[in-house]
Amino acid sequence: LDRIINTKYTSFKKVYDRLSMAIISMASLITTVETVKLTLGVEDPAASSTFQIMTVLISAVITLLTSLMRFKGYKEKMENLNRAGEKLTNLMMRLDMDLKKMKHLELKPEEISRFKQEDMDFYQKTYKDIEMLSNISEEEMINFSQTIYKNNITLTIIKNRAERAKTLVNDTS
Repeated sequence: LDRIINTKYTSFKKVYDRLSMAIISMASLITTVETVKLTLGVEDPAASSTFQIMTVLISAVITLLTSLMRFKGYKEKMENLNRAGEKLTNLMMRLDMDLKKMKHLELKPEEISRFKQEDMDFYQKTYKDIEMLSNISEEEMINFSQTIYKNNITLTIIKNRAERAKTLVNDTS
């Protein structure tokens, strides 16, 4: 789940960063167009109108991109994924600590069952929070899992080829 949350966060971040860079670039373009217009001292009505239309069109695109970013809520989604990742990390640490604690404590069967039930309630609540924050659909889970599986296979193939190459180099030496 941690890799899936990270993958989804990365995909949102890429889109958010690209849109942000486009907005910054276009804002710089408006400044450049206005500077060129003032530097050239454009007095011809047709040329002046062209510069004004360019400025209006670029401003409209900036407004459109900004509205799209807000409508899609990329920033909020990224923050939710961050929180889900943090909760998942905390959950894993708590689970690890609880398992170690249970190994060291010599608990009676009824104590173990009470201890486990309290923990299970906590784990279930935290997991529901993580699911809600990450908002990962079943289809995305499948796609991310397939991508991770394919990457693991590719990595295994690369490692095997590297080992074979190393063996061949050693054999020829």
